[in-house]
Amino acid sequence: MNYPSVSLYTPGHCIFTDSLIAYGIVSSIIKELPDCAKDIIITFTGSEYVIEINGLSLEDVAECIILSVMNFRDDIISKLVN
Repeated sequence: MNYPSVSLYTPGHCIFTDSLIAYGIVSSIIKELPDCAKDIIITFTGSEYVIEINGLSLEDVAECIILSVMNFRDDIISKLVN
């Protein structure tokens, strides 16, 4: 089933933090569903990023992020600390 679009907003902490959050979300989607790269639009509003993803549900996006994190589960503590 195709969905019209999902819009995600970064929290608006600062441009550096929000850039990393947006990168993490988008890279997770592209890694799991490479054909979706053309359907992602990222806009910076001046205080946050808006990530618009056409053709995926929020559940699809969440599943991509979960799978991405699971790939690092064995060494995630060392990646975060080091």
